[in-house]
Amino acid sequence: MIAAPAWVPLKAMRGRLATTFIVTWLRDILCELATTPSVVLRGLSPWTLAVTVTGEPRILDVMLAQFPEQQFLAATAPSVALDAWEPVFPFMSPEQVRGLELDGRRDIWSLAVIAIELLTGTRMFRGAAAFDILDAVRSQEVVLPPLHPPAVVRVFEAMLSRELATRPTAAEVVTMIERDLQLWSPAQMFAEVQRIAPDEAKVAIEYGY
Repeated sequence: MIAAPAWVPLKAMRGRLATTFIVTWLRDILCELATTPSVVLRGLSPWTLAVTVTGEPRILDVMLAQFPEQQFLAATAPSVALDAWEPVFPFMSPEQVRGLELDGRRDIWSLAVIAIELLTGTRMFRGAAAFDILDAVRSQEVVLPPLHPPAVVRVFEAMLSRELATRPTAAEVVTMIERDLQLWSPAQMFAEVQRIAPDEAKVAIEYGY
């Protein structure tokens, strides 16, 4: 494993990463989540996720990832500034917005939304105010952008099922990815980070990571 600070925040790489990089990163983080299916990381967003110089996933903000449910609900008050909650609301799952019981499949939705934003540089669920964003997450039709190969679209469609009962688990998504999509080696992942974040990669090389 690579020690800090040899990692790059994903928010700095939106719209600049190859599809296979994102698919490989997604498979790796889902493999980790599959080992702890009872854990729910409620605050996943590009602000709380990073990647090491060899493409390994990192969760940067454990406090945000385990945010108390009542504070999510309090944040919907009109007096709360949107900027304070922007890292969270667009990536919440529909059942989380509705205040329903959560399980690990909540994170499947969030990771799909994050991955699509990383690929396209465009946010899926937007609004002028916090309530607008929450309403979009709760009811807006999910329209995926054109992505290649088509198998990527099929994986995201499954991950973004609004019905929790039909949304796959982390282990099931891993199976889909490994069966249908090309994955990169650590060397290929490192080469992509060198392309996108050469300064961080240079530090990693100097320190022998």
